[in-house]
Amino acid sequence: MRANHHENEGPSMFRARLVLLVAAVVAALFLTGAVQSAARAGTSTTGQTQVVQVTQDVPALVIENLCNADTVNLHGQLVLTTATTPTANGGFRIVSSMRANNLTGERIAPLPAYGYTGSDNTDSYSYIAAPPYPTTYSERHWTQLIPQANAPSMWLVVVTREVITANGRALPSVERAYLSCSQPTSRDCHRES
Repeated sequence: MRANHHENEGPSMFRARLVLLVAAVVAALFLTGAVQSAARAGTSTTGQTQVVQVTQDVPALVIENLCNADTVNLHGQLVLTTATTPTANGGFRIVSSMRANNLTGERIAPLPAYGYTGSDNTDSYSYIAAPPYPTTYSERHWTQLIPQANAPSMWLVVVTREVITANGRALPSVERAYLSCSQPTSRDCHRES
């Protein structure tokens, strides 16, 4: 009986399951670093401020616009920048930012196809990382995804993790990503360890 289960589902239910499966596989590859060969990192120091920038190429990220059920294939670059500056009390002021450079995509289902573009804004947030070190903070960044047709916008939310070492070096990484139909109102920045 179970073998015929998918045959009894309507085409829209089967399509939805297929889209979710493809999206899960692509997101897992993106977030676990399967495309890390395309990542570039750099560190610079200006005065007492250390800046770490990680650029991650995103060749394909299939996601579903939860606001209208479009299936969208996105591509572009994700740039994480973390600047650390010592404070007078022995901590560090952290300025964390994310930019989705040239993030574009196209609706691949249902037809007709139309484009999506990212807002190309730099999303920044700052906080104080107090001792002891190393310490880890988690926070959310976001960018707006705008359809090039009469459809609702969505927000790509990226949860980042930043490990701050005793010498003030930041080690930023992407923890996960998800979509929202409205702009988030909280960074949910918190110390993990």
